[in-house]
Amino acid sequence: MNTYPQTLTWTVRNLNCSGCASRLLRLLNAQDGVIEARVEVDTKKVELDFDPRRSNPETLRHAIEAGGFAV
Repeated sequence: MNTYPQTLTWTVRNLNCSGCASRLLRLLNAQDGVIEARVEVDTKKVELDFDPRRSNPETLRHAIEAGGFAV
């Protein structure tokens, strides 16, 4: 079974501006295992593709919350 990559989509409640989106993108792209991150301010959604052999949803969610965002 091929599990690479996996995609996650979350609503980020306090994603209010393009500056926040840029900061969140930098934060996510710095995480081990993240292949691509996409952030949409209008819908407050973050979608990311990641390698489950190198990271997991819990770790990525914690990184987002540690960066000051509410998932």
